[in-house]
Amino acid sequence: MSEPRRHHIVPASYLRRFAVTGNPNQICVYDKDRGASYKTSVNNAAVVRDYYKVDTDGTVDPYTLEKGLSVLEGSAIPVIKKITRGEEVSNEERAYVAEFISVQHLRGQNMLKFVADTTALINAKMLDVTLASKDRWEQQTKQMQEKGYLLEDDISYEDLKKFHENREYEVSFNHQWLLGQSLTQTHIEPYTQIFFDMHWTVLEAAPGHFFYTSDTPLIYSSPEMHPIYGDGGLMHKNIEVTFPLSKKYMLLASWQGFSERHMVKDTLCKKMNANTAKQAYQYVYGPKNDPVIMGIAVNSKKGSRRLKSDDLPEVKIRRPSK
Repeated sequence: MSEPRRHHIVPASYLRRFAVTGNPNQICVYDKDRGASYKTSVNNAAVVRDYYKVDTDGTVDPYTLEKGLSVLEGSAIPVIKKITRGEEVSNEERAYVAEFISVQHLRGQNMLKFVADTTALINAKMLDVTLASKDRWEQQTKQMQEKGYLLEDDISYEDLKKFHENREYEVSFNHQWLLGQSLTQTHIEPYTQIFFDMHWTVLEAAPGHFFYTSDTPLIYSSPEMHPIYGDGGLMHKNIEVTFPLSKKYMLLASWQGFSERHMVKDTLCKKMNANTAKQAYQYVYGPKNDPVIMGIAVNSKKGSRRLKSDDLPEVKIRRPSK
């Protein structure tokens, strides 16, 4: 039996919910890198060979992660369909969707880039401290040698300090290491619990309009953007999380008691799609070739993780009466 080597960064079963109307096997793709849009089959979209493959000593299946993700997708997609149909779901089913959203948030290239950039920044700050003085550097190298590390002794402190301050190097990380840092239970479980606990509102696109998704489908932001602390994180009382469920439905998660279902105006659909295009790492997916979406996707910076307050859609939703 052949191993699954064509790995979807965005699951095919999820992308199919944004397929071209009347053709569930075709989807429109917008590529930020190439500045191009095209149609392709759902099965060929968002595919990277061996993206989730892990190196093992032979005792563990190297495709364990890919197979595990497939199981989760198989559990979550039927529940997403129930939610968009307005059917009740159990707590167990709700947890499947919360975990699916968490994993989709954590496994994309945008998040891996964030992990890599953050780790590189922390390492640089640690070197700043280590190289702050010659005495500190000599103390640090002595401790490392005592622990068995082999260090080159033909590089002077002054040369190394200059090398670091001028950033005469690049820091890169193994793809598997980045996945391992992001897709751990210590990360997945807290995100899942937060999304499970938030209040869910299903937004329906205005007649004749559609929602788009991307390789970074989850967007969270707050109307109160602090100049230093940003949106305050997922536990902020005013945070709002959006996650496209299909071309007709969008999930809005918040800590506020919004109504369960709400049809949004065409202007808000366009605003949300614009934010999806801006947030995408590289690819935007949808049911039709929209030149406006294409223009926003191509002109926005690749891999931008946060929206500015001016980008936030004004979502006015009725709170349920008590």
